[in-house]
Amino acid sequence: MIDGMEYLHRQGVSHRDIKPENIMLDRDFNIKIADFGFTTDQVVSETRKGTAGYMAPELEVGTSYSANQADVFAMGVVLFIMFSGHPPFVTSTSDDQYYKQVLNNRLDKFWKAHGSCKEEGLAFYNNEFMELISLMIQSDQAARPTI
Repeated sequence: MIDGMEYLHRQGVSHRDIKPENIMLDRDFNIKIADFGFTTDQVVSETRKGTAGYMAPELEVGTSYSANQADVFAMGVVLFIMFSGHPPFVTSTSDDQYYKQVLNNRLDKFWKAHGSCKEEGLAFYNNEFMELISLMIQSDQAARPTI
């Protein structure tokens, strides 16, 4: 997935709708990214595009945003789903209790809440995983890693 997104971003294109339904596997289990209906070649965007539950905080507040960094946020959500078996939040709005913790930069509470849902508790998530996801889904788009 990273290789595919790196290729898109190097071509000057942002996907803006990364979600599990848009990630396909061929018969050799190679990842293929699909559904380019929301792509943009603009480095900075102001249009709210994407799917609820995968949208970065900057789309929620309606400010200009880096479309590439919105892709990184959505990839963090997908990675969380792949590891946890459930999404990190339901919708990308401040009404969602988990998303609100991301908006308020309270990832400590975010992880504590998700750990309480697991039989192993917070130990279900190792530190490296929590650090990576925390970087990818943080509210400050400028502080997120790039592809």
